[in-house]
This record gives sequence, structure tokens and C-alpha cells, in this order.
Amino acid sequence: MAEQARPEVDSRDLRDRILREATRLFAKKGYNGVSVREIVEAVGTTKPSLYYYFANKESLFESIVRDSLEQYRARLQSVLARGLPIREKLVAVAEENFSYARENADLSRLTYSVYFSSERNVVDFDLDAFFMSTFALIHDEIEAAMQAGELRDGDPWMMTLSF
Repeated sequence: MAEQARPEVDSRDLRDRILREATRLFAKKGYNGVSVREIVEAVGTTKPSLYYYFANKESLFESIVRDSLEQYRARLQSVLARGLPIREKLVAVAEENFSYARENADLSRLTYSVYFSSERNVVDFDLDAFFMSTFALIHDEIEAAMQAGELRDGDPWMMTLSF
């Protein structure tokens, strides 16, 4: 009897499916509420397949959070690079914030829950520094607009943080 050929699995697709399902589960149940077994069952794969891409559950979780934050920052930088007048730029940043949250509801929910919970200890990078550097992008735009006379004088950090 001839051996049946196994369908090839696109490795990038499998990694993306692991990330997507893990994100959904972590957003719904939190880091401690999700097991590796639950993730691989949701994906329809095996633990060795998951461990091929991620050293452990912690590295999978960190990868999800880090990727989410980097995607968000890239989109924000794209908006800020458009060369719009400051008022239009700030509106575009606000729209991008909401657009990103709508398009990536699970990622947004997960990122904010990590930031404001004890699960932030699972992620091995400085979330405060990341958010402050992101705020600094907006701060620099506000400060430049004040110097150019596009905005009234004031405290650019207060304007950034209230934005």
C-alpha cells in the first residue's frame, strides 16, 4: 500500500496560528489561566510544534505582548511622519489609537491587562520605559508645534499625558 503524502504545513502560518490562539486565550483567561495544552488544542497542533517556535509559555506570552507594542508604535510613528499640521496630527493619532484597539481587540485587552496587573512580571522588558518612549514621540511633536507657534505655550508633558 502506498504511503499517503502528508500535507505540508506552512511554518509561518503555524506560528501565526499559535500566536493568534494564544492571544485570544490569554486575553480571555489571563496568563495563569491558560495552559500550553489548551493552546495547542485550540491550534490543532502539538506541544513540540509550539516549542519549536517558543522556548516556553513565558516566551510565547512575552512575544505576543512585545509584538503588540511594537506594532502599535510603528503605526503611531507612521501617523506622526505624515507631515500634517499638529491639530490634524493629534486627531490622526487619536484615530489610530482607536483603530488599533478595534482591529486588535484581544491584543489591546491583553496588553493593558498585563500593564495593570501582576502579569507584567512575566514579561521581561520594561513596560514603563516603552510607554514613556511612546509618549515622548507625541511630546516631541507637541513641543515642536509650540516652538513653531502652532500651539499655545504650556507644559508639553501635561498636554501629552492628557492626550
